[in-house]
Amino acid sequence: MIDLSAVSPDSGNEPRIFRPSREYLYGELWSLILTLISFPGIGILIVLDDPFNMHLSGFLFVGSLGLLPGLIALWGIMVYRNVSLTLHDNIVTLQEVFQRQEVNLSEVTEARWGSDSELFLNPRPNSVVINLKYYHLEDRLWLIRYFHGELKETVQIHWNHFCYQVAIPLEERLQLLKHPETELRTPGSEKILITRRRYDRIGIPLNAVLTPTVILISCYQGQFGLLILPAMTIGWWLFLRYSIPKRGMIQERIWAREDFRVMTYLLVAWGSAGLIGFVILLRTELPELVKVIGGLCLFLLCLELILKMYNSATIHCQEERQKTKAEAVQRWEAGQKTDLS
Repeated sequence: MIDLSAVSPDSGNEPRIFRPSREYLYGELWSLILTLISFPGIGILIVLDDPFNMHLSGFLFVGSLGLLPGLIALWGIMVYRNVSLTLHDNIVTLQEVFQRQEVNLSEVTEARWGSDSELFLNPRPNSVVINLKYYHLEDRLWLIRYFHGELKETVQIHWNHFCYQVAIPLEERLQLLKHPETELRTPGSEKILITRRRYDRIGIPLNAVLTPTVILISCYQGQFGLLILPAMTIGWWLFLRYSIPKRGMIQERIWAREDFRVMTYLLVAWGSAGLIGFVILLRTELPELVKVIGGLCLFLLCLELILKMYNSATIHCQEERQKTKAEAVQRWEAGQKTDLS
């Protein structure tokens, strides 16, 4: 656990400064490298037959698709070089890439915790957005505890959800890093343990077969541009593999969510029924206008039934999630009291 006695940036009246971690920088660099390999690589594969013919437009189109993820990765690098967060005398100073913002925590009227490790202070247009994911794991937990303790409880929104989805998993990751001998808890029926071996079972055989095969083909045909293909698969395999902690991480199974299962079943059932009804309608001898109106009514009826049944099915899921989030908050508060004692 984090020593909460140290959660006081005003001790000695000295400011405390936080900067993005190197892990964040490495992630952005990996994204940039994969973007430079993947999108131009696909374009190279397109123009291998005739680089000066119409395939050139395909290369330019595919290459342009990589502009957005490339710019996002470059923005992340700029964030690492420029962003900082300073805490001093209950004043939060956020240095962003192009601007600098200050906010007094005692004057905050709304603090909304985001599911992507974000904290929104004050409503728009004067909102200050603190991206906690930029910082080192231990600093993120320190900041979470600090802001949760300093901000008024009445102004904090979505704290229960944030505690369950972000804070508790971060605390578990920190414990595993500090105490490697700690056993990783067994995931429940609704969760799954994802390890690096999960990607190794796919990546190693795939690249072991693909790489020598492509090398032989490229040497035989003299088209060395084909070598971009194993470079792409190896790059994505390494990226996915090392995005997982050494001991693995526990994530929620998508299929374990009852609302997701219900929505899938409803889409299949009523979608099939609507499709059958639409086909029957088309095969009748009715006028075209009647067919169009009947098809539209059939679509709206199926859509309304799906939404009504889905909403009723998710009420139970929401109640169960509220209980789980409340338990997560109790666990967090218990850990905080343990740190203070």
